[in-house]
Amino acid sequence: MRGKRLLMIPGPIEFTDQVLAEMGKGTLSHVDPAFIEEFGQAIGKMPSVWLSPKGQP
Repeated sequence: MRGKRLLMIPGPIEFTDQVLAEMGKGTLSHVDPAFIEEFGQAIGKMPSVWLSPKGQP
């Protein structure tokens, strides 16, 4: 966003080029190995988000 003006209002919002590129990708099926891997990593990080080392999703 370098060189662009920062718009700080409730909405609509502007997205970085990286976010727009990610949003432009196709979606993955819930049984796709890539989705399963990424979802597993996210689930593994949840105890740190909840500040509960023994917490389970």
